[in-house]
Amino acid sequence: MPLLKHITLPHFHFALWEIEETEEGLLALLPSSLRQHYDQQLQTLKHNRRRTEWLAARVITHYCMGITTPISYHEDGSPFLEESTLHISLSHSDNRVAVAIAEHPVGVDIEFITERAYRLRSRFLTPEEQVKMSFTLNNTDETTGCVWAWSAKEAAFKYFSQTKPLKLLTDICLTGVRGNIITLQSMHEDVCSTAVFTHDGFAIAVTLNKDATTTCENLLRAFQ
Repeated sequence: MPLLKHITLPHFHFALWEIEETEEGLLALLPSSLRQHYDQQLQTLKHNRRRTEWLAARVITHYCMGITTPISYHEDGSPFLEESTLHISLSHSDNRVAVAIAEHPVGVDIEFITERAYRLRSRFLTPEEQVKMSFTLNNTDETTGCVWAWSAKEAAFKYFSQTKPLKLLTDICLTGVRGNIITLQSMHEDVCSTAVFTHDGFAIAVTLNKDATTTCENLLRAFQ
């Protein structure tokens, strides 16, 4: 079973999965009570890769985290757990799928590290933010620093967009960097804390509320 990480902290769960199974293998890991429910939704997905990513996120949620209620989607495309007060966020890149579940709003993003983010940095970082980042987070290189910043804004977008949709460049501002924790603020003056780090060639960002820096720090320690 390619479960790379499963981290449980107070009020927060995180899991990272490497997809190695076939679609049939992933289906077999789903609770029997939810297979018919999900099978109907799965039929609307046409691409094989999208289908396995979709299934892997549900295997993580139900098989690994023990959540019994199904995942559905709001009209804006953001996921939620039916009949639950828990918040969920999903992300996938290449053959990795990340899931974060918390008692409060949460955002997660995973990106395979390439030079694309560095080339496109002006699309998601203002000149002031580029200076603020300085691309020296933990002495990382410029390419990785840009992917971290991109992933942090994507995770913050998911966190903030549970109330209002935003644009990465103009509506989400990177206000501070302290080690691997980035503070971001929305145009509506909401503030969040985001833990960013690299794992096996992927940048991972997890966004929680501004008072959850301890959870962010514990998450970072779990990946050391």
